[in-house]
This record gives sequence, C-alpha cells and structure tokens, in this order.
Amino acid sequence: VLNVSVILGVLSNDSDPESWDLQGLADWGNTNFDAALKISALSEMSPTDVIRHLEEAAAVRIDAADLSPLDQYLVPHYGEKELASWSNNKFSTELEAKDFVGIEDLDDACDRLMARARDAYRRREVTYPVDFALDMTTAMLQQDASQAITQLCAWVRAKYELEWNPQFLPSPDPRELRKLIITEAERWDEAKITERAERAVAAASTPDGLEAWFERNCNVRLTDEERTRAEDDPQVVAEEKIAAVLRAELTQFERWVLLQIVDQAWKDHLYSMDQVKESIGFRSFSQKDPRIEFKREAGRLFDEMEQSIREKVTDLIFKARLTPQVRPPQQGGPQQGGPPPHAGAAARQPA
Repeated sequence: VLNVSVILGVLSNDSDPESWDLQGLADWGNTNFDAALKISALSEMSPTDVIRHLEEAAAVRIDAADLSPLDQYLVPHYGEKELASWSNNKFSTELEAKDFVGIEDLDDACDRLMARARDAYRRREVTYPVDFALDMTTAMLQQDASQAITQLCAWVRAKYELEWNPQFLPSPDPRELRKLIITEAERWDEAKITERAERAVAAASTPDGLEAWFERNCNVRLTDEERTRAEDDPQVVAEEKIAAVLRAELTQFERWVLLQIVDQAWKDHLYSMDQVKESIGFRSFSQKDPRIEFKREAGRLFDEMEQSIREKVTDLIFKARLTPQVRPPQQGGPQQGGPPPHAGAAARQPA
C-alpha cells in the first residue's frame, strides 16, 4: 500500500495550517492520483484526512492501471526466448528457448551462443559462394544462356572438382543444382583440402609450376608473397590457397562490407571530433583541464566508433549478400573460367 504520509512529509498535526501550500498540495495530488482535491476542501481537512484521501485515490488509480503490457515478461522462460530470438535475427542461428533453459552462469550462455554463431558462420562459408555463383549464372542467362552454363560448369570444376557437362547438367532446376553443389561443398573439410593440395604439390612443387597448376585447375594465380613462401613450404601455401578459393566470394563480400562501414564510421567519427573541438573549451568554466577532457572524450568516441563498426558488420556478414551486376558481353569471344567472384555488385538484405 502506498504510504502517502511518508511521501508528503510536510503535513503534521503540529504544523500551522496557515503555512500549508494548499494549491501545491492540490496540484500534486490531482496530477499523481486523480484525487479531485480542491483548496476549499483542503482547508477544512486535517492532515490525517488529507493523507487518507490521497491513499484511497492512489489505491484506486493503481487498481485501474493497465498492466497487460507486462504480461509478456511473465511468461515462462521469457529471457531465454528473447535471447534465442535476438541470436536468430543477428547471426541467423536456429536457437530455441530450451537451448538456454537451466543455464545460470552468464559465461555459459555466452559460450553456447558463440558456438552456435560459429556454426552459422561456417554454414555461411559453404552456402554464400554457391548462392552468389547461381545468382551470377541467373543474371548471365539473360544475355548468353550457353555462356552462363559453361561458366557455371567451369566454376564448380575449379571450386569442387565437379566435372559437369554444359549440355547435360545434373538437373534443370536451380534449386536442385543448389542442393547438389552445397552437398559437395560440405565435403570439403581440412582433410579434403589437404588431399587436393598434396596432388597439386606432387604435380608441380616449384613456385612457377604451382602457380601454373592453380591457373589451370582453379583459375587463380599466386601472389608474390605466396610464390616466395612456396619455395620453402609449397604444401602449406597450396592448402591455404585452396581454402581461399573455396570462400573467395564470401571473402570479397566481407572486404566490401568492411570498406563501406569503416569508411562511413570514420567520417562520422571525424565529424564528432570536430564537434568536440568546438565545445571542449567550455569545460574550463567548470574548473576542468580542457586537454584532459578532450583526451577522455576522444577516447570515448573512438570506443563508440569501434562498437558501431562491430554491430553493423555482424548485422550484414551473416545475412546480406551482393547482387551480381553482369557487365555487357565483350568482343573477342567468351571469357574462360567460372563466374567472376564480383562483376559489379550491390549489397542487399534477405527478404
């Protein structure tokens, strides 16, 4: 029960009624409790009567309050459901409330959440290249259907060593093709990457020979740094290169996302720093050293920028993807190799 007498603290039987702020008391009681107090009535009431009247009005108002919006917080395992929903929206996980039921320690909940997020990211590494390649093929079909199919077959050969015939695809249904490619992509674990790298090194262990093998089989070339390292450890270089080929489309997407977000975040940060420079001098009026205050404020803004970058990057990396923008066909014959990882693209969120 609301103890109005404690809140008021201004009325007592010993106080002089002439000193009471009746207008202020009436306004306060009417605003907070709909007490319908009038100055004329207050002047005839004792402090005890005033307190009792306010308590009764407060009880009526509390009983009439609509608490239905709180119902959602009272359902069983509300916190677990909200955490699972947030994770599914943020990281495209497939968590349910039951996955967190019984977990009391915050670190244990974080560990379980991070494990599922890593699983979702590994799944993303498998599916994103496939989805992008099929989107590219679909876009190219409108210009040159034969060339589009040929490049798709070259792409799956370079990526997963699948020998598809452009005239006889395993299925005419893009959804079935996606399922077939993803099934194959899931087989490419560390052991399979190592096995292919061993075959590459056995065929050509020199930097020149290894580069020729990758150009012939994967449609990629070694960087100068990789060529240098290949002189001492061609096996490791080959394994890293094959792993990079498998996720090339996702790597390019991640670079694009980071470039866009970091660029905008840094511009916003510089603007905020300019605002701080203009206002930091006013801190001296409160006996504070402007130099120390500027350093503290700059550090806070930089931390906020980093946090903003993390939030925005994770929002996109797990869900968005680039939409291929196919260039007009060039003269001089069709391109060789699979669909390029990026032929002009725009990011889009999934529906």
